[in-house]
Amino acid sequence: MPFVARWTGNLSAREELPLTRDIGGFVQAKVIYVGDRLGEFTQSPDRTDLPSYTQTDLSLGIHNNDDYSISVYMNNITDQRGLLYGGLGGGSGAEFAVFSRVRWHHGKEGLSRSAVATRDGVVTKGGKRNLKIRRPSKFYRQYVLIVLLLCYAFNFMDRWVLSVSLDSIKRDLRLTDSEIGLLTG
Repeated sequence: MPFVARWTGNLSAREELPLTRDIGGFVQAKVIYVGDRLGEFTQSPDRTDLPSYTQTDLSLGIHNNDDYSISVYMNNITDQRGLLYGGLGGGSGAEFAVFSRVRWHHGKEGLSRSAVATRDGVVTKGGKRNLKIRRPSKFYRQYVLIVLLLCYAFNFMDRWVLSVSLDSIKRDLRLTDSEIGLLTG
């Protein structure tokens, strides 16, 4: 599946702190891990390798017993740029990359949320090699083709068997035409 990592994880911890009798505070930390994954299917057999990334978020705040709260939060405090989406395609056939939001901006240029990549995997904005184009093996392409063909065949047979046995089902279960219409869609 495109953009689906084999391994992902989410770990969070929250500590509630009583400040007064009616007011409490909290501190919360969250770490999100997304593993390596492949980009979308394109018309060519090439697919993009999207590298893994980890994001750390912090929040703190106060609340009272009347369900009011004030929170301050910081997303991506480690400032790691995770490659969320990109590669060949995107509807236009262009090559591109979209990174996770960065928390801090550095220097005059700052860090951007997106960058443009070339076909050999070099990101032209930001100067890092973040995209790697990987062509699936011939065996894998044939395997996917056979699986899709089998899915199509079973789908066809399932519809065919129901339509062939519809009169017997109607007679045995004493169904009306309306009920048969609901059954067949």
